[in-house]
Amino acid sequence: MATVLCKVNSALAKAGMRPVTTNNLLFYYTPMKGCVAYSALSIQVFTPELFQNFKFLLVPEYISLTNACLLNTMTGVGLYLYSRPHLAQAAPRDKLIYW
Repeated sequence: MATVLCKVNSALAKAGMRPVTTNNLLFYYTPMKGCVAYSALSIQVFTPELFQNFKFLLVPEYISLTNACLLNTMTGVGLYLYSRPHLAQAAPRDKLIYW
């Protein structure tokens, strides 16, 4: 497992991205995923006919694309704001108010 992680981290370093750590997954890659989800959400809202026959890979069929994108967007934005330097000295309870 460690060799796979080393290979992934070296490939990410070559691409100019951060290595895979818990902190980077939560506060770097999840907000990036939220940005992509926000883009998909805006496209889906303005042109819903593009996604009429869209098949989900990991999301069950009873969850709509709009709800899945909104959940990912809000999670990404929340974790981005939670990790900002201006909230570094705040208590976790106060940080959650901005989420």
